[in-house]
Amino acid sequence: MSVSTVAWAVSYIEKFQFRLVAIPKGTKGPVDPGWNLPGRYVTDPEVARQRWNNGGSEGIGVVLGPSGVCSADIDLPEHAELVLGDLGID
Repeated sequence: MSVSTVAWAVSYIEKFQFRLVAIPKGTKGPVDPGWNLPGRYVTDPEVARQRWNNGGSEGIGVVLGPSGVCSADIDLPEHAELVLGDLGID
């Protein structure tokens, strides 16, 4: 049995204090205007339970800055290893 989208959303908020946004099925990112503004993304586990209780029609996105995380899109791993190695990152 796989873990539901609702369970993941709640876990991300409770364990990591991530700020979440819905990603509509078939898209690669949020589509609602202002999705990254305070009050527009989900920070409460109960709101997450309501938002993602949709049978898998929406994915979960993490609003990076407010969540205190970053993302890297690495197309050439061998080059990324060199750069990250110079920064002391394994």
